[in-house]
Amino acid sequence: MMVMVNTRLGAVDLLPFHPLTPDLSVAECGVFARRVGTRLLQEAPRTSFFFYGGADEGGGRSLASRRKELGWFEGGTPGGSPDLGTFHPGVGLTGVGAAPYMANFNLSLNTRLPQVGAAVLRKSREKSGGL
Repeated sequence: MMVMVNTRLGAVDLLPFHPLTPDLSVAECGVFARRVGTRLLQEAPRTSFFFYGGADEGGGRSLASRRKELGWFEGGTPGGSPDLGTFHPGVGLTGVGAAPYMANFNLSLNTRLPQVGAAVLRKSREKSGGL
């Protein structure tokens, strides 16, 4: 049996904050997101975080761009430093941010062919013209 471990992911890989009412902005959600990341670091000192969207003081970079910058899906040590805390491989890295509300879906495909999953992903992802 082979067990895959992604050293990028923290106990929670993503903490997204979304404004759900018109009187709350992405920027305000970003303030809450940064507070939560700071508090979590105080409570669990070996954790580390990167910020995205409204929580990113570096210019509101998207979740996708931050993950690329850090080499999120490449394995090993991140390609950059976390925004908060120090990366420890046994603990991982957590993304914390604020963005407009979005819907995410998980699909179970009855196939063992990875190319089928890749084709479904290409057809359904917003960035490639899908849903």
